[in-house]
Amino acid sequence: MGLNVWLLGRFFQCEGSTLSPEFETAFANLPWFTYRNGFPSFPGGLCQSDRGWGCMIRCGQMILAECFMRVLETYEACGRDAPSLKRSVLAWFADEPFAPYSIHRITAQGELLGKGVGQWFGPNAIVQVLQALTAQHEECPLAVHVCMDGVLCTEDIETQHADPMRTWKPLLLLIPLRLGLKNINPDLIPAFQEVFSHPYTVGAIGGRPNSAFYFVGTDDNEVYYLDPHSLQSWVRMEGNDVFSLESYSCKEFRSMRFRDADPELCLGFLFKTREEYDRSIAGFKRQQQNGNSLFEVTDRHLAYSATVGEDMVLSGDESILDDEDWVCVDDVSM
Repeated sequence: MGLNVWLLGRFFQCEGSTLSPEFETAFANLPWFTYRNGFPSFPGGLCQSDRGWGCMIRCGQMILAECFMRVLETYEACGRDAPSLKRSVLAWFADEPFAPYSIHRITAQGELLGKGVGQWFGPNAIVQVLQALTAQHEECPLAVHVCMDGVLCTEDIETQHADPMRTWKPLLLLIPLRLGLKNINPDLIPAFQEVFSHPYTVGAIGGRPNSAFYFVGTDDNEVYYLDPHSLQSWVRMEGNDVFSLESYSCKEFRSMRFRDADPELCLGFLFKTREEYDRSIAGFKRQQQNGNSLFEVTDRHLAYSATVGEDMVLSGDESILDDEDWVCVDDVSM
């Protein structure tokens, strides 16, 4: 009996326990970011490597780069394996101060949240930083919306991103969640698995305590991920239009049991058109009505995200949460 594998919305039927060549090609085409060594130092002559603390930053770069690849391959009518497309996207993430999503820019923006060079970012912090940096980047081909407190409020999205007088801009929806206390609630694992079969998913960033991974797929039992914990040499991109792409493609498949994953994570969905967004919102609402949603969907902004259960953390009206301040959906029926 073969494996049923989903990779960011794509289904692969694999014979036995062997992953298919089509899956291997699709996996290798995902943008892979890892620890780097030897890049230009941070302001003040600080370190030239992010080893030991930059894994969540690299995961944030991966999920955003995947979105850019999807949007730009549509605009430029080319396959994502086109070297020119890959280089144009990767250059935005170069480990050099000039790049709009470099580790230098991310840590500088993170200081506003109390996260700087040498400090570990959680999922909540990195997505808020990415939202800020995309807003500052004039050439950014998409908008980013972060759903705080585990609530997807369509009113907020309509107000900020869906101006009927303008052409729809591709929208990356990021939803930070806590799916349990110490581990993912087993009752929520099926709903988490379903995320990877959604046609517009871009996966999730999470991992184990203090070790971040970019979750990209699932089979019947495990979740597949890209691991940023390999240390590679810095690749100079400024003034180099033919830099090597080899170190940005991962060919080693890694997986883990869902119950071993840290409950703190962030889901991502990319809607390139208004129609994709509308269909997905309708689907999310049906999931909520059926009691198998990981997050709440509401048409109006609420003061509180949900009824507070004994295992649920209420965050109040804070606009910026620390990584310890999460809405926990453990044992809460949405």
